[in-house]
Amino acid sequence: MKNQFKNKVFLITGASSGLGYNLTKFFLGHGAKIIGVSRRKPSIISKNNKFKHVSFDLNNFKKYDLLFKKASKLFGPIDYFIHAAGVHFIKPIRFINDNDINKALNINLKSPMLISKYFLNKEIFKKPLSVVFIASVMGVVGSSGLSIYSASKSGLIGFAKSLSLEMSKQGIRINCLSPGIVKSPLYKEYSKQLTNEMIKKIVESHPLGLGSFNDVNNAVCFLLGSESKWMTGHNLIIDGGYSVS
Repeated sequence: MKNQFKNKVFLITGASSGLGYNLTKFFLGHGAKIIGVSRRKPSIISKNNKFKHVSFDLNNFKKYDLLFKKASKLFGPIDYFIHAAGVHFIKPIRFINDNDINKALNINLKSPMLISKYFLNKEIFKKPLSVVFIASVMGVVGSSGLSIYSASKSGLIGFAKSLSLEMSKQGIRINCLSPGIVKSPLYKEYSKQLTNEMIKKIVESHPLGLGSFNDVNNAVCFLLGSESKWMTGHNLIIDGGYSVS
């Protein structure tokens, strides 16, 4: 299955850290050509000649024309798109302000909305095109302190469902992936602020345990590839049972 990505062109947002960084490494390992979009350059993989980095702040909505014009010239038209860039924070609603709302919605929802217009440009994206938006299980279930984050991811899932219908006749598939908590440097740093009892509660809320980057990589691989060619508008939840526990 993974051989189908050899020499195919990917555009991945949020490529310098977290899920985006690990997805970049994963698909490079299967011979893909990757255009990584992020504010800072991921130094570990930057020497790979199949990786090109575009330094860009996705909050610069008015410069998206320049972003895609530049990106499409690096390896030619793009075969696959992954929106892995995201903003996550925990904050009770009584402390939320306008800046918090804009911070979450701009990257988690507005950015993929505006990027999606470019999917129809044949000079930038090839057809058929397969797209995965990284959402979150928090877009499906709730959690205290995550109201704004959950709203942004829920909105992304709803957007993808309608967009998939709008673009299906153009040979474009749109799907979402909603992971639970993954063991990552970000989680490790966050867990330092928690008591052992709180950490235990988080782990126990995932009946199959916390996830790994490879769990996410393999799920994205499936959604992008030919094995899921009859799937669009779907939100695939991989959360170790969190949403049903």
